[in-house]
Amino acid sequence: MKNLNYVVAMVQLDLQDYTTHNQSRILQYAIHCYKNALMYKTNKAIKVAYLTPNAVLNAPYPKDYEYYTKVAINIGSQLVTLTRNNDIPYSRKYDCGVAQKEQAVDLEAELDPFVYSFGYYYAPHYRNGQYVGEMYSMGGGFNEAGYFREDDEMRQFQFYNVPRSEIILEYVADVNADGSLLITNMDVEPIRSYIHWQLIEHDRKVPQYDKERKLGLHHNAMANRIAQEFTPVISDYLDNSYSSSKSGPKR
Repeated sequence: MKNLNYVVAMVQLDLQDYTTHNQSRILQYAIHCYKNALMYKTNKAIKVAYLTPNAVLNAPYPKDYEYYTKVAINIGSQLVTLTRNNDIPYSRKYDCGVAQKEQAVDLEAELDPFVYSFGYYYAPHYRNGQYVGEMYSMGGGFNEAGYFREDDEMRQFQFYNVPRSEIILEYVADVNADGSLLITNMDVEPIRSYIHWQLIEHDRKVPQYDKERKLGLHHNAMANRIAQEFTPVISDYLDNSYSSSKSGPKR
């Protein structure tokens, strides 16, 4: 394992720049590459949060919320996946700072077994100190359990036609990155090449050919990183081969 400060030092070594003048700029490029090129393409930080809608059926985003992967509601101890609907009107009704209550819909009735014959598993996580290893929600894409949409302006979810029950949110989280952020050894070269590309990309004195060459080197480093991440090891290959083979009597 390395940290982002290590990559910054490597770039300064490449440039033979041993001052602190450009360290902050280089570090910001390193953070940007990790969060936008690496984190969300390879090792995504997936979290699960439990939300409770208020009287007008909205609930705030988690502080580190980037975008959702699954949204479900707890109905009768069964999780049901909700469907996104961007036509839902926003509810931002307040009276002297107090949300006005609206009648919540009761959906305790039996759900259609055909519609809810499939579903999705949620990422393992901890809740109140207890490990939740396998959590499953039914349905998705079309359902009678209600709908939701994102309200980015208010940084909250808006729900519709759901009871005021617990909402389960699986989402990709932002990370508070600084120079001490630990990264894998495989992340070093993509970040290093990205910094070199960005340093000349915004320099008007550098020819376009050199900029495109640095961009190509970064793309190659990213491709190698992803290949290392997803290339199976020999044991995985053998397991897959043996799983599809049959043993018969020798003659």
